[in-house]
Amino acid sequence: MLLSIKPVAQPVTQTRVIPIKIFITTWLHWGLVMVDILSRSGSMRRVTLSDVADLAKVSKATVSHVINNTRFVEEGTRNRVLAAVKELGYQPSLVARSLATNRTETIGIIVSDVTNNFFGDVLSGIEDYCRPYNYRLLVCNTAETLEREDQFIEMLLRQRVYGIIDAAASQKWDIIKRADIEHTPLVFADRAYDGLSGPYVGVKN
Repeated sequence: MLLSIKPVAQPVTQTRVIPIKIFITTWLHWGLVMVDILSRSGSMRRVTLSDVADLAKVSKATVSHVINNTRFVEEGTRNRVLAAVKELGYQPSLVARSLATNRTETIGIIVSDVTNNFFGDVLSGIEDYCRPYNYRLLVCNTAETLEREDQFIEMLLRQRVYGIIDAAASQKWDIIKRADIEHTPLVFADRAYDGLSGPYVGVKN
């Protein structure tokens, strides 16, 4: 018995090139939509301090003291709390901690163009330095837009960040005075405007 094999013509497919900006915007949009759906469904409910306290059969204050090491707790009770924390996968709320301590362990960084390789190297270096100290970075990209710089400084002050590194300074914004009044450390980097006063880090070619 002979088999006859005929080549089958493959359909010609066209590749559509999507601009990276559109791809990122679409990806972020659907990601946020899914987060919102899961949040509303209750499947993303976070474990709370009360959940740990109920499982360990102790008060919320005791759980807090164990987690933050703020008071002596008997070894048996401490072990019970730690076991409950591990079983539930509890993560302490950084927001609640920041409200209690009035600080966030977050450093805000404002850059003029996040796609610039120079700023990529700068951010990588800052992150490497901050990581051992458990400081997080909050990066703001002005995209060379003057209004955004002012808005970002105000936002970072409202977030009560530990400090601000402004590598996009273009002029002396009034909001900068607020940083001084609120005792928020503000360091300028890379760019300097006329009349700049305060800490500045730059590169001398």
